[in-house]
Amino acid sequence: MLADASVTHVRTAGGAQLDSVQRLHAGDPASLSGLTLEDGTAFAARVFVDGSYEGDLMARSGSSFTWGREASGAFNESYAGRREPFGPMDWAAVSPYEPDGTLLRGDGAATDALAAPLGAGDAMVQDYNFRLCVTKNASNMAPFPKPAAYNRSEWTLLFKLAATVPRGAQLSEYLNSFQPLHAGKFDMNNGGLLSTDCAGCSWRYPNASYAERRAIVARHVAYQQGYMWTLANDAAIPAPVRAALREYGLCADEFTENGNWPEQLYVREARRLVGDAVYTQNDVLAMRAYSATNESAGMGSYNFDGHYSHRGPCLPNAARDGCTMVTAASPPMTAAQRANSSLVWTGGEGYGAKLTATYELPYSALLPQRAQTSNLLCPLTPSVTHVALATVRMEPQFMILGQTAGTAAALVAQQRAQQQQQQQQQQQQQPRAAVHDVDRAALAGALLAAGQILSAAQFPPRPPPSHGYACGAGRCFGTVTGSTLAPTYANDSTCAAACVPLAAGEWLALKAHWRVDGASSMTAVESTYLKKSEEPASGLPAELKKAVPIKTQLQLAKAAATADGAYWLATLAAAGDGARE
Repeated sequence: MLADASVTHVRTAGGAQLDSVQRLHAGDPASLSGLTLEDGTAFAARVFVDGSYEGDLMARSGSSFTWGREASGAFNESYAGRREPFGPMDWAAVSPYEPDGTLLRGDGAATDALAAPLGAGDAMVQDYNFRLCVTKNASNMAPFPKPAAYNRSEWTLLFKLAATVPRGAQLSEYLNSFQPLHAGKFDMNNGGLLSTDCAGCSWRYPNASYAERRAIVARHVAYQQGYMWTLANDAAIPAPVRAALREYGLCADEFTENGNWPEQLYVREARRLVGDAVYTQNDVLAMRAYSATNESAGMGSYNFDGHYSHRGPCLPNAARDGCTMVTAASPPMTAAQRANSSLVWTGGEGYGAKLTATYELPYSALLPQRAQTSNLLCPLTPSVTHVALATVRMEPQFMILGQTAGTAAALVAQQRAQQQQQQQQQQQQQPRAAVHDVDRAALAGALLAAGQILSAAQFPPRPPPSHGYACGAGRCFGTVTGSTLAPTYANDSTCAAACVPLAAGEWLALKAHWRVDGASSMTAVESTYLKKSEEPASGLPAELKKAVPIKTQLQLAKAAATADGAYWLATLAAAGDGARE
């Protein structure tokens, strides 16, 4: 693709990184003219795009930036600042302390750093991990490696969690994100209170030196490899969990030069630009029509997804269905109280919220303050708040913003080239065209011609969903377009006698909304519905759905079974069971 676009891709020997940037001249102090790498390699350009997670070019350019979390009052954002554990998967009734009251050993397990007051800002960023490419195909499987410096004593918190029954007996309690890829491969991500995210390991990364970043990356490798190896092999982990994880392994044909381990750490957030305008949670939710004035840089659609910024001690509430993080204002505890899991729990401090609608991203989010830098665009470190970044940070949106930044850079570079020629002829030194002043109509036209989606008005009309019936787990129920089940029976609710209808106490439960606690219970991790069909609950009559509040635990007559790829078949032990019509 790079060659097709006549782009020269330069790889430096030894991975030399950015050292310094140069300004154009006194007559245009906001313009960058070039950059120099650590090995002395120099590059000149008319326009620059910082396409990194870290924003090193942005920072060295003199552009304002920030990191961490704004206070909730800074931009009047309800999700901003320090948060409490978000849902039932974000705490466990195990203490993170040793019997003597000291924090359990284990890099990346928990931190005893006191949490800021609720809603206050701090310098913490989301936890990082590696997105592993795994497989169940034995012929292409490499085992999860054991770190050379492995120390079993560092996994005591994991062992304490594993000892909780039935919570600790399910692989989904530790790893619950296996997204199917091609050729029998899966993209494995963090999932659960104690999982592949390295707690607190990312805090220094945004502004660290290159040497310190390499050490932080190595720290993440050691943590995640140790976690995977322990979960798959240690006898303290329940046998069903070990057996389930040993069905997977690293893909032997991926990352072959790095031991089948990804080279890129998943940097969920680092520095963020502070431009003349800052895109916030409220802008996302308002779904502002930037396209009406050719200001749209593309569209986003992902949920607000803030991974833990902090995992450590929290104090259970009276109902013991949640906890609050320990702060400087919390009651002081004795060593014996710290070690008592009736008094102090382990909690993960993150947040999440559904976002079902698409939204337009503003071009202004890519721009430094005009007076600081006039020829730099920052698509991966945009001018957004910590909360807005929780939805903007997904790679599809970064690719969209990258396309917009590259197109704008090309347009402005052409204009600056013409200005350069004129100024040389006239022997002048004047400010040249800024990325802030790109012709918005020309930019929108170029993006649209390339297939970029700038507004919902471009969406093709959706065909009405097709309805039918299919068999899953031996039961017949309604399906819609996109179901993984086949064949679909158009008119026969009994699936042409291939299976039987759902019984009165049998319901479909969307897997993403439930935590299966064991063979006898499951818990709603968000407010949801039990249904008799895969059709959206909004279109089902009352008798075919039951509303279930978040944190509701359902008692099961038998273990939940997979009805299809997205739904459990749940057989309730008693009618109602916390659900309501």
